[in-house]
Amino acid sequence: MSRSRLNGDIFEFSFYHYLVTQHGYTFFDEWSETKYTKLRQKTPPSKRHNISTLEDNLPFKLSDYNSMKLLRDLANTSNDLELCNTISGKALGISLKNNNLSLKHPRARSFGNLLDAEYVRQYEELNNSWYAGFEEVQAETFSECRKSSISSMYNDFTSLLKKHIVACNAQSLVNYCCSITDTNYIIKRNKNGTFTTYQNKIDIGQLSINVIPVSDNTFHIKLSNNLVLSFRIHTASKRVTKMLSLKYDVKYVLSPLVTY
Repeated sequence: MSRSRLNGDIFEFSFYHYLVTQHGYTFFDEWSETKYTKLRQKTPPSKRHNISTLEDNLPFKLSDYNSMKLLRDLANTSNDLELCNTISGKALGISLKNNNLSLKHPRARSFGNLLDAEYVRQYEELNNSWYAGFEEVQAETFSECRKSSISSMYNDFTSLLKKHIVACNAQSLVNYCCSITDTNYIIKRNKNGTFTTYQNKIDIGQLSINVIPVSDNTFHIKLSNNLVLSFRIHTASKRVTKMLSLKYDVKYVLSPLVTY
């Protein structure tokens, strides 16, 4: 597990633990309790974050809810949990970020589910071509490949995605990355241990999409409401496999997030 993912898990558990111990939250379902238990087993008290100042800048009251639903990594949400009121049925989506505003980390091929079948077909052709090239030079890991080759590979895959984003206007892709909803808050733990809360009030409607090249492995999507997303492709595994392990790191560059 990467250090950033480990630190993210520690923050997530610290927040969940705070809800249980300080506000008496129960678990909405068996999945939530199981996930909480697994996180507790790998997060000793010495590693847990101090969450006591978190409520100072929340635009909502934790006491208005009494249960938490921990969410699976589903395609239709970037939330980590929902705060639930089991009496009124009210729910509030929460996304927890440890010193970053990353949105998604999808596999490059998976964007075909949001674009079109032609993207998948061309992606697989491109994948097979690059894999054959790596086989030809007997490269078993990406570190054995020339940097110029890796840059060219990144450029090929990002060019393919950019082309299909333009062709499809990609409203569904942007919705997927942003998880558009009025009942969503992002709580970010900053490097100095303080917290910043954002409300996700992004409404893309039928806004126009502009694709902006940045480098061989990065491009931006700019919408006409000034939302800008960064897409950076990278290898997710050291080894060269038949289906190349490529992922995108999707982050906000500029957004109409409301800050508290």
